[in-house]
Amino acid sequence: MQYIQFIPTILIGFFVILLYWVLLPHSKYTWGGIVNPSLRSFISFSVFFSAISYLIIWVKEVFFNYSFSFLFLFGNLLFLFGSFLWPLFLFYYPTKFHRVILALCIASLGSFLLLIHECLDDISVVGIFFSTYLFFHVFIMDNIVWSSFYRQLFPKSAKNAW
Repeated sequence: MQYIQFIPTILIGFFVILLYWVLLPHSKYTWGGIVNPSLRSFISFSVFFSAISYLIIWVKEVFFNYSFSFLFLFGNLLFLFGSFLWPLFLFYYPTKFHRVILALCIASLGSFLLLIHECLDDISVVGIFFSTYLFFHVFIMDNIVWSSFYRQLFPKSAKNAW
């Protein structure tokens, strides 16, 4: 019965993967204007490694830690909710720059809470390493690097507001 609180995580995670698989290949903005093949390769590797990092954090928490803290649950749901909104906003509202960035900020906040949880709740170097990498990818690679390229695709105008 203690695992019932992870059902929303599993459902949202399933829909996140489904959205990425269905929507992103059909969006011309997926790469956000990044044309450098080396940077694209690094980002692809980073996406894969951060997904593995998230899975390791989640499995460690659910099956080995059993703490089920509010910080972990809230950070987890924020991270997944932001990850859920990003492909939706990118596909349906690509010129609404602020919506896309808002989704990335929500995911960044969630990954930051997961990092704090790992630092407070765990003395395991493994948990701290993987949560740090997840935060690095979401905050640095997505929020800063990707969004700076993405913003250059659209000139400043009132049409690009919310």
